[in-house]
Amino acid sequence: MSQFSIGLAGSSDFEAILALQDQNHFNQIAEANLADGFVTTQLTDQALEAMRANTGLLVARTGSGELLAYACANDWDFYGESPFQNSARALLPLEFDGRAITTQNSFQYGPVCVAASFRGQGVLPALLKAICHSAAPRFEFGICFIDTRNIRSLEAHERKLGFRRMGLLPFGNVIYHMMAFKTTALCKG
Repeated sequence: MSQFSIGLAGSSDFEAILALQDQNHFNQIAEANLADGFVTTQLTDQALEAMRANTGLLVARTGSGELLAYACANDWDFYGESPFQNSARALLPLEFDGRAITTQNSFQYGPVCVAASFRGQGVLPALLKAICHSAAPRFEFGICFIDTRNIRSLEAHERKLGFRRMGLLPFGNVIYHMMAFKTTALCKG
């Protein structure tokens, strides 16, 4: 396993984050390579700055400082009102082990992107653990949305990390799996 560190992103990371996003964006990948995973969100410098200021943007770096992954995690209020957010909110509350998931006791996780050469080396679980340690005092649950075509991401989050499918969210021409997890469960280990 490669050595890496996890920390909050700084504005000096934005160029590398956007480059990693562009290399792995759905619109930039040949259809034959989509099975390797992709991101669908198109983050901008302004969105990254807002997340950085909200401490909702984490990165993983190699020992030499090369950025190899990013992950976003913010409360529902951060995203404000939009057609996607309104559609997502309409699915709540959801039941998870006898507890209701609401916008008050959950946060949104994602997008997340790990450089292809570092996938399967423990980067994603480490990023998620750092996010959960930060979120657990305020939020019982995390919610994410995974494009149904993104089998690699779905497998990684469901099989390896224990996320649960909570329903489907059709939006535009994409259908997303709405996934949930308990923050305290993922902080362990």
